Amino acid sequence: MKTPPAGIVEYTLSRKAILVEGPSEYMLLDRFYKQVTGHTPETDGINIIDIRGLSFKRYLEIAVLTGSKVAVITDNDKDWQKHCVDKYTEFKDTGNIQIFYHTNNAEWTLEVVLYTGNQTLCDKLFGIDAQEYMLKNKTESAYCLMDQQQPIIIPDYIVRAINWIRQ
Repeated sequence: MKTPPAGIVEYTLSRKAILVEGPSEYMLLDRFYKQVTGHTPETDGINIIDIRGLSFKRYLEIAVLTGSKVAVITDNDKDWQKHCVDKYTEFKDTGNIQIFYHTNNAEWTLEVVLYTGNQTLCDKLFGIDAQEYMLKNKTESAYCLMDQQQPIIIPDYIVRAINWIRQ
């Protein structure tokens, strides 16, 4: 359940896709999508693809050729300008590709952003050192959050990505 069945064939045949870095984002994005829109990504013809690392550029080069609409959800890795803007300048004028990221460098990865927005819930689920637990156990904490009945405060950059890809 933690490892998504992402493949390059699925991606190249997609008309719309959201690319994410890893299994934690992949697991949570379906829930976030449903929470924002009220239905599934599949209903909107959107594929969520875990590229298992940071090879976004290779996937984006394919999107340039196919014309598919692609949203990239990525961590800022403590320098959003360098890792999220400068790194993807060659794709900024394509019209079919957008990069979405958190602009607070102190909140460098999804787990930190989620903890900040959902501190009470995370402390309840993961204990006193909840943020540290989430960073050391990314997929386990994502799975636990995914399974919660109450709404999760979704990071703004993810909400923007979902709304953009649906247009």
